[in-house]
Amino acid sequence: MNLASFRNLWAPEHDEEENEPFITPRPRSVRQLWVWARESKLEDYLPRLAPCLQYRWVPGNFVSLVFALLILAMTILVLVGTITSLLNPDKYQLPWRSYCARSPSFPPLDFEILPEVGVFIGVMSVASEFGFRRREMIRNTWAAKGRGGRRTVVRFVLGVSSDESEKALVEMENEVYGDIIQLSMKENMNQGKTHAYFSWARDHALVPPASGVEWVRPEYVVKTDDDSFVVLDELEARLRVSWYEGSAKMKGTGPLIYWGVSIPLIPFKGLAVDNWADLVKEYFMAGELYALSWNLVEHVASSEKVRRMTVGPEDQQVAKWVKVHPQASDIQWSSERCWIYNHPRSGTVYSHGFLFPSEVERVKQSLGNNTAEFPTSYLVDSPLYSWSSVTGPAPRFKLLAPPAKLDRLPSAMRVEGLVEGSWLSWVLSGTWEGTTPQKAFDRRETRAERYVGKRLGGTVVVHYLKRDEWFLETAAALFGGS
Repeated sequence: MNLASFRNLWAPEHDEEENEPFITPRPRSVRQLWVWARESKLEDYLPRLAPCLQYRWVPGNFVSLVFALLILAMTILVLVGTITSLLNPDKYQLPWRSYCARSPSFPPLDFEILPEVGVFIGVMSVASEFGFRRREMIRNTWAAKGRGGRRTVVRFVLGVSSDESEKALVEMENEVYGDIIQLSMKENMNQGKTHAYFSWARDHALVPPASGVEWVRPEYVVKTDDDSFVVLDELEARLRVSWYEGSAKMKGTGPLIYWGVSIPLIPFKGLAVDNWADLVKEYFMAGELYALSWNLVEHVASSEKVRRMTVGPEDQQVAKWVKVHPQASDIQWSSERCWIYNHPRSGTVYSHGFLFPSEVERVKQSLGNNTAEFPTSYLVDSPLYSWSSVTGPAPRFKLLAPPAKLDRLPSAMRVEGLVEGSWLSWVLSGTWEGTTPQKAFDRRETRAERYVGKRLGGTVVVHYLKRDEWFLETAAALFGGS
């Protein structure tokens, strides 16, 4: 299309030399441009829109048009931001104190007589230098030998890299450690990798037996991320209890268990105890770690319906897979909301200090026994239930990180300052005065005191470890002195 044809689309038939806007001399300075934009009328350039341009509220020149478009753009941005904020369940610091006050004491009295369950854990990772460094950190901290149960196995799950040097590194790494699962698909997160992992597990996952020599299929297959710190014996203990509770309900067929920490698909408000059983299935188990019992793994790997739902946010997709199970109403949704949280330095609504049973006992004493009144919703804005001695009250829209002076202390004191309810955390937060950080550190609890004389019952997963030093801090806090 030539220029004349283009002009004819907008201009009525008339003499081209009369009132022709396209032959107006071009402005040669900023001042001339401003005068032209202010004094030129839009109807001269868009004559077919002239009837619409006669109204006072319609921009008549280029300057007013630009301002109108800017106001429209800002209005749209504000509207989108407001809607996003209203629908975002992550804008309030979680009422973790309420969650913990409602949680039963663990482990139960008959725990030690329950046989250990087999747990196969797949850590989602990538074939890059960062991924290699993260795998090394995990091997040397929470997945180190002796950390978990005798029947717990940890493997790293990778897709196929497009980089030949990364492929060679992964091959050599697996030659040394033998702990990498190489899926036959391109590396991805939400394009089917999780489904491919569970399908692989159905055919290949094995763990040491309860007795004998030959390895056997596990009771659970777990998916976790490489920014999660998993306390293996705590995880196995909770899965063990869920397994035998589920077995009692599903006699003869094996339990159907979907275990993790629940996150709402939509922001329910004021979720009450009575309707929790009905509404919990509008949630999904967050991607930092969730477990499927073996019967659910077989369902995920073999269901044609599930194969048509493999693309999308992977943790939310898993909840959909569970819901299409033929016995969906019999599935046990087990959510651990007290002992799975984000690293205290992460600055998210899911973060607080490193948590131990002794502090949870103090929380229960401070809140009282009327647990029916404690909130369970994510949409609670109350420092009474969200206050942290490490990160502060975290009022609405203002997340607080640990005090800056924490980083000026020796490493052992830095770790102690990140422990929820520790004397040092209270001193550093400015809540308690009249003593020094050293004296507060000297009053720290022993490991036996923190676990109130028990072997288990504490943190299961610390999530959102985005820096290598956070892994070391978490290991020092949870394993130090053990």
